Amino acid sequence: MHLPFLTPENALIFRCTHIRNVPWILANGLHCGNSAVRDPGFVEIGLRDLIERRAQQEVRIAPGGVLSDYIPFYFTPRSVMLLKIVSGHGVPRVPKHDIVILVTSLRELAKRGLESLLTDRHASLGAARITSNLEEGLTRIDWRNLQASDFRHGDDDPERHERYQAEALVHRHIPLEALQRIVCYRPQEKAQLKDEIGRRGLELSVEAHPDWLFQ
Repeated sequence: MHLPFLTPENALIFRCTHIRNVPWILANGLHCGNSAVRDPGFVEIGLRDLIERRAQQEVRIAPGGVLSDYIPFYFTPRSVMLLKIVSGHGVPRVPKHDIVILVTSLRELAKRGLESLLTDRHASLGAARITSNLEEGLTRIDWRNLQASDFRHGDDDPERHERYQAEALVHRHIPLEALQRIVCYRPQEKAQLKDEIGRRGLELSVEAHPDWLFQ
């Protein structure tokens, strides 16, 4: 699948979460794992041990702290972690219709004065290069393979799988207004989300893109 909109000019970033987390996000925005502001009903998806390791891993540049002081995003909706989650490969399986993808852009966050860091591969890896310079960081992203959804392990490019998992790390908090849209799997969830957003008097685009969830 080709995703031509994944470009440094757009600088789009993506984060998946459980659909049951959306009402709290609509009321509170996004908060990092170490935040004192927590969703008491938060539904966790992904690797528990990875989440715990990120709580210990130091960030080498300002604003510093540990990885859990940041909200992690990928530069593609079709992340390696999302594939694991919907297939149940090494993690508890979650049905595709129970997952949403939150979308914004680093340029939008920068306009709002929100601090972000960029890594050229998965942030938990020791080889990851990290920067707070937006334009420098964007030049390090492997846009060609992201556009092609190509994260194969292979002798021809042994680091491709790592680079595909490059991250944008947003410090502490993202207000709801900084999100650009929510993407879900089916029209049923789209209607459900639009109703939830409308009842709160909010404006946030909702789209259904089953191909983003590895249909």
